[in-house]
Amino acid sequence: MKVILIGAGRLATNLGKALLEAGHDILQVYSRTMESASALATLAGGAPVTEIEKVRKDADVYIISVKDSVLPDLVQALCSGRSTKVFLHTAGSVNMDVFAGMALHYGVFYPMQSFSKEQTVSFHDIPFLWYEYQRSHSQYRDIYLRLRCFLCRQEPVINVMQKSRSRNAQVRQDSARSDDDTGAPS
Repeated sequence: MKVILIGAGRLATNLGKALLEAGHDILQVYSRTMESASALATLAGGAPVTEIEKVRKDADVYIISVKDSVLPDLVQALCSGRSTKVFLHTAGSVNMDVFAGMALHYGVFYPMQSFSKEQTVSFHDIPFLWYEYQRSHSQYRDIYLRLRCFLCRQEPVINVMQKSRSRNAQVRQDSARSDDDTGAPS
């Protein structure tokens, strides 16, 4: 799989090393500074880049691991001309709707752990939150699933889409019970 990493901090460093080890092709590493982009590109492969306009448009997936506060502006610039690609962000406090209207295939991968650039971790042992936009075409769902299987052996702690479907089913069930109690047709 062809991957572009947006961000070169602790999480992106660990993701880059793990993706490379699993045989994925890191095309580029984007960071605000050439020093950070080059450091991660040296570890994970790919070309360092500091201008969002120079990020390639031919990746299968763009993984965005930046500060939550800069994510909305970065997403807008990154999605331009790439709206049919797959985008994942790793921010725990930012809803995946940050991509709405700018990308067709997107989600969130949020590992529930702190990271260090110096200590390599196994993503297989980390609890995580995972959710993706459910209207994605099957080829894009395959990218989500391949990444999730590669990164995590365990099921997500919370899969927001499953939680939402479960909640919707519960509401329908409660509504049906309510109708039965009042004698209204179900």
